[in-house]
Amino acid sequence: MNLTSRRFITAILLVSFTGCTTWTATQAPLRELDGKKVRITTHDDGVHEGLLMHPDTMGSRMLIRGNDPSVLLVVDSSQVTKIETRKTHAGRTVGLVALGVGVVATIGLIWIISIFNDPDY
Repeated sequence: MNLTSRRFITAILLVSFTGCTTWTATQAPLRELDGKKVRITTHDDGVHEGLLMHPDTMGSRMLIRGNDPSVLLVVDSSQVTKIETRKTHAGRTVGLVALGVGVVATIGLIWIISIFNDPDY
């Protein structure tokens, strides 16, 4: 039971801390977003995610490196409708951590009750 509870607690904590970010629209100048992961939406509803590279040196174009490092996407700045960056979502973080702590506390309480209800105790 001890090993299982440790694994369960570890899984809850990992899930809690990985779900804490969300895409948030930004109005920041492109120079400030250089080297950051962005999600760009264009007029034709195309969505492109990747690392924004050297936006101030390309004029009216933006260079994005996606999951495949050998593929670079060039997007015309006039076609961009929305730029989003990853931000920490405080409400989601608190909710997931509270849920994880509640589940672990409930399992611990059930385990303690089962020990005291054991006739061989």
